Amino acid sequence: MSKWSERIINNKEYQKKWEEKNKEYRREYKKQYYIENRERILQHQKKYRIEYPEVKKEYYQKNRDKISERYKGYYQENKDKISKHRRNYHQENLEKHSKQTKKWRKENPEYQKNRRINNPEKMKEIDKRHYNKRKRDLGFKPLNKYFEGSEAHHINKIDIIYIPKEIHRNISHCLENNKNMEEINKFAMNFKI
Repeated sequence: MSKWSERIINNKEYQKKWEEKNKEYRREYKKQYYIENRERILQHQKKYRIEYPEVKKEYYQKNRDKISERYKGYYQENKDKISKHRRNYHQENLEKHSKQTKKWRKENPEYQKNRRINNPEKMKEIDKRHYNKRKRDLGFKPLNKYFEGSEAHHINKIDIIYIPKEIHRNISHCLENNKNMEEINKFAMNFKI
């Protein structure tokens, strides 16, 4: 090994040791540097992103799992802070948000149709919830999942349990005057998950 290569290796080792020793100093220096040169740094970053857009895509593709894990971790640690910030931002920008929503709906009219076609069970549940909220003054809080051939049965004014249609139709019942509610609720509790 030549003297030059030994120097390079020694220099790298020295630099690592120095960085470890002066971690706090470097962190403070970077913060101060950013504060003093913020505009210049931001302009440079913007220029770089415009000139080399593929670099960001490549980095994201190579590190997709790592990035998503980092975001998930951050979200879990700061859930309340994030939701509070979103609520505040939404309240402060209601007009802007409504304009964006209207614009998007005009540009994507097929979305609502496709949503209904692609999610018939979910849309059926949404329609039921909509109907119940306006017509019968009943809530719609499912205690189990919808399954094929089931109907929503109210065990009280808010909660529902999906039970087979045959059982729901065979036992006549009424929530308002409590007719046969105990009997049908016994069957319904078997389907609660």
